[in-house]
Amino acid sequence: MNLRKYTWSIVVLLSLLTGLSLSSLAQAGEGWNRYNFQKQLRFERPRLPRNIGSPPRGRGGGSRGDCPYRPEFPPMMALVPGNATKLTVRESPTVWVYVPYTTDEVNQGKFYLQNEDGRQEFFRVDVQLPPTPGVVGIQFPSTYRLTLNQIYQWNFEIDCPTQDETQSQRAIVIGFIQRIDPPESIDVAPQESSLDRVAFYALAGIWHEAIDTLANLKLNSDESELVEREWNSLLRDENILLQELADAPIVGYVTITNPQLE
Repeated sequence: MNLRKYTWSIVVLLSLLTGLSLSSLAQAGEGWNRYNFQKQLRFERPRLPRNIGSPPRGRGGGSRGDCPYRPEFPPMMALVPGNATKLTVRESPTVWVYVPYTTDEVNQGKFYLQNEDGRQEFFRVDVQLPPTPGVVGIQFPSTYRLTLNQIYQWNFEIDCPTQDETQSQRAIVIGFIQRIDPPESIDVAPQESSLDRVAFYALAGIWHEAIDTLANLKLNSDESELVEREWNSLLRDENILLQELADAPIVGYVTITNPQLE
């Protein structure tokens, strides 16, 4: 049975169970799509060809250094899988980081990209943070494009104030990212909804596009309850292990203040 027939069968069954007319159900169900029939969003660990290396699997998003301890908030960390490779299909992707500080505490940061072992730097930019604590998006400069199959280390660094205004404490979040060719399963048709795209990316193990698409839905979608449910489902996934950030707000994107790459 194809998808359209299956969907209509569900509508007919609901009409029999609820006593509603088919026209009423069809009108109420406008905008239904394949995604709505999935039980929950699930992230699969990617399976890469043998000739392609993969980034380190561990959390890879923890922080180094010491900033003021905020017991009411989770520590600063990247939104990356806890036990899977971190893949993208974009030349200039976006990464998401949780920052538990206001701009009164931390206003500026640095974002830079290196090779896997950190010995070669490709770019470094200064960024300005949103005013409130929460999850922030960091877009790679469009002037730099990731090389296919190469493993990179990205770094997000902030300087935290201390009582001595002449000194500061530094904290760094480190993550790994690798660009690959989109698998055939990501050949998403134009009519697919954004949640369908999230599901496609998640099931293919393409983490950065899955989280980026879902984060933008949280920022802009009218279907807040559904999107919020799937955001929680994805971050609590056993292959992700970011449950401590499931309730953290998304507060927007950082602003690059020196777009010229060094």
